[in-house]
Amino acid sequence: MGKEMKCDSYSYICNHLWLRHVYRLLAVMADTSVRRATQYLAPNLTAKLTRQRRFGRRDRQSTFLLTIGRPNYAERKFIAACQKAGESFPVKKIQVKQWAKPK
Repeated sequence: MGKEMKCDSYSYICNHLWLRHVYRLLAVMADTSVRRATQYLAPNLTAKLTRQRRFGRRDRQSTFLLTIGRPNYAERKFIAACQKAGESFPVKKIQVKQWAKPK
């Protein structure tokens, strides 16, 4: 018989289903006004896709940074609020951060 796998949040990444979450993040980032898209997969696991620089009129390409790992301080506060409200994980809505408006 095979080894019994330990079930934690990081084994969730190893599963092929995590690609579905990356595709959802990419679909949100199709809008050029979006700077960062964050999905909460577990209380101690987030997936973030960040645009590296602002999209301009002459740009023909965009560079993204994919981060999968532990949440930062602001994300931990959001997770605590979700748990207090009784939200289940993974959170269905993707959190979006826009670029700052020029003055």
